[in-house]
Amino acid sequence: MPAVPDGSTADKQTMLDAYRNMRDYQAEAQSFLDCIDALKASEPDVDVEILLERLNAYNRTVENMDSISRQVHAELDTFNAR
Repeated sequence: MPAVPDGSTADKQTMLDAYRNMRDYQAEAQSFLDCIDALKASEPDVDVEILLERLNAYNRTVENMDSISRQVHAELDTFNAR
């Protein structure tokens, strides 16, 4: 996951870069999720252990996407409040 700067001290360019990095991360993570979905569709009879591994990877990725989004937006709010 990309680094999240401190919105109380970061300059505008750093905050813009953080937002762009978050968006890039989100796009890459979404591509990964799409791959997992494609595997699920193409291999419906996969072993339960593999299915669980894929499900766990999917869920971790969604959680990471949500976490980085919340962190960046919180720091952007802090930055914008200055």
